[in-house]
Amino acid sequence: MDCGYRERTILYFYGELPAGIADMVREHVGTCASCSADLALLEGVASGLEAFRPAPPVFEAAGPAAAGFGGRPAFILRAATAGALAALFLAAFHLPGAWRGQAGWYGGIEEGLEDVSERILTLQDEMAYPANSDFDYACSDLEAGGNGAGGI
Repeated sequence: MDCGYRERTILYFYGELPAGIADMVREHVGTCASCSADLALLEGVASGLEAFRPAPPVFEAAGPAAAGFGGRPAFILRAATAGALAALFLAAFHLPGAWRGQAGWYGGIEEGLEDVSERILTLQDEMAYPANSDFDYACSDLEAGGNGAGGI
């Protein structure tokens, strides 16, 4: 039976109703069997889910285990490691191009993208304005669902 309080009962359960309306819903739940059952179901599901809540982590007090080299804190060691890895990463992308007079990251990728862009534009032009009949023959296998043995 829908008495019109179902949504209010859910909001009451989550504590999202103003005080005056919450009091009214609490009184209604006490008299309506359907809303009382809905509220009991919500409370049962919530308690069931609470049983699966993981325990919060326990952090130990800083001591000898939290120290790094020579008594320095572990975060200094982590920061140094992160800096060294960043330097290696940058060197891997910049050193190969530095011998050619350009950065490896920009030279290699930009040249590759320009080649791909040029090939796409050339293919679009060939498809739109075929210069010879070989293009139609080469693409006929693709249109027919063949294995591409017609020249492509």
